[in-house]
Order: sequence, then structure tokens, then C-alpha cells
Amino acid sequence: MLRWHQPLSLLSYLLSTNLYFLSS
Repeated sequence: MLRWHQPLSLLSYLLSTNLYFLSS
């Protein structure tokens, strides 16, 4: 589970930072 959960959390982190920069 950690094998796919780790890149998935990283992807969601990058997505949230992208949304943060787009909104600012």
C-alpha cells in the first residue's frame, strides 16, 4: 500500500502547491 500511497501523496502535494500559486 505504501508503494503507491507515497507517490500519490506527493502528487497531491504538488497539485495543492500548484493551486496555491495559481490563486495567489
